Amino acid sequence: MKGEFLVKDLQELESLASDLAAKILSSETVNLVLLLEAEMGAGKTTFTSHLGEALGIESRVTSPTFVGMHHYQSEQIDLYHYDCYQVKPGLADTLETLDFQKKKVLVLEWAENLDQSFIDSVKIKAEVLVLKIKVTEDEARQFEFS
Repeated sequence: MKGEFLVKDLQELESLASDLAAKILSSETVNLVLLLEAEMGAGKTTFTSHLGEALGIESRVTSPTFVGMHHYQSEQIDLYHYDCYQVKPGLADTLETLDFQKKKVLVLEWAENLDQSFIDSVKIKAEVLVLKIKVTEDEARQFEFS
């Protein structure tokens, strides 16, 4: 999923997340790493919450700010939600231990804080999609997938 999308309300955000989830679930790719880049308050966790719901996660997806990572499961997929605002030692080791045989989505908030060599190492095991979220003057959100 590549391109730019203007999101004006939560209904449009839910629709965008549902479209991405449908592509993930129907993909033959086993793993996706979603690198979220955005300023504070732009909607990273809100988007991830809607994505989790669309992926069939029954638990409420919440911010991993204070714990560093949340792991959610549905029948079809595992969702790992990381906060990389302060990149903690061991993140690379944690990702190395994941069983990449079962379909997974890893959402890394504050991905702009990650080292490029780390991102390159992740690309070996998974498809990587960058999502940049920008707040527009009218408080809408511009989502750019690349």
